[in-house]
Amino acid sequence: MKPSRPWTLDRIFRLCLAIIVIAGGFWLTSTLSTVLIPFGVAFLIAYILNPIVEKLAERMHSRTAAVTVTLGTSAILFAACVFFMIAPIKAQMVHATDLIGRAISDTDFSQAIGSHLPPVIWNAIRIKLGEADVFALLQNQEFLKAFGSILYKIAPGAFSLLTGTLDVILWLLGCTMVFIYLVFMMLDFQRLRADLTGLIPPRYQHEVFEFVKQFDSAMSSYFRARAIMSLILAVVFAIGFSMISLPLAIVFGIIVGLVGIVPYLQYASIPVAALLALLQSVDHSVPFWQTFALVLAVYFFAEILQDFILIPRIVGNASGLSPVMILLSLSVWGKLLGFFGLIVAIPFTCLVLAYYERLLASKPVETSE
Repeated sequence: MKPSRPWTLDRIFRLCLAIIVIAGGFWLTSTLSTVLIPFGVAFLIAYILNPIVEKLAERMHSRTAAVTVTLGTSAILFAACVFFMIAPIKAQMVHATDLIGRAISDTDFSQAIGSHLPPVIWNAIRIKLGEADVFALLQNQEFLKAFGSILYKIAPGAFSLLTGTLDVILWLLGCTMVFIYLVFMMLDFQRLRADLTGLIPPRYQHEVFEFVKQFDSAMSSYFRARAIMSLILAVVFAIGFSMISLPLAIVFGIIVGLVGIVPYLQYASIPVAALLALLQSVDHSVPFWQTFALVLAVYFFAEILQDFILIPRIVGNASGLSPVMILLSLSVWGKLLGFFGLIVAIPFTCLVLAYYERLLASKPVETSE
């Protein structure tokens, strides 16, 4: 058995110094989390789009042109989606507000819904639906206000004291900050990599490169692949729910698709989908089982598409984080760093796991003589 390293004063000092540096880094990140949100958002977008830029740069022999084409195409697609979705989303919000209002105030409508549910459950749902926050979210103007508050979180924390008429300016500033970070990250990706390489002492470069390679493998096998797949599923769910005229079809479909970044989590939305199907069935005077069967058909089609097309072509055989690890990382980092923690939860978890695996690999295996 190989003897363990003795605990010398130098080793204890190095360990204490490492703990202080890690604690200081965490404290600094937590303190600056609001300001770092634009950087985090830009980093994740750049990480997803970087493979496309790399392939275009090889063909166009210019990274600047490749970045311009990638960002321009992405911006056009995003603007087109927003333009075509605003009107139907508003209409669906109005319709959902009307259904909820009838479910609360219309006795016949409420009894028709309650006939399909246990009284205790339906009474609890009615109380929840009757809260002012639900109506405020579903109404047109309040929905736009809520959407603006989300954009406001992207704005730098240094301007958090400005309110009132400057909110729109802050939203635009936040989006501009994300765009600026994104452009420079994608343009200077290779140069940043070379500059960081020059800062590493030659004796440690091999170990650092192996660690970065392991981290990138974990990130690409999970985050990049699952993010692309969840965006596709969001479109599929939104179109599928819209085809069957489910209330809040687009918004609910996008949410269901995006939560699919955590494997199997989209199935947790089935009870909500069942409630929306119940509202629709009572509103159109059709049997509930018919409407709910169509909802399940959308989930079934999305599952077939995911298992037989998206996962083989996008994820492949790469093994990413387990669903339990993903949920735990989102909970822990979100609690520690707030909104910024949710953005960087998966990269930070991949980083910690990569370092831990590297640490285990560096330790010699002890064998008994």
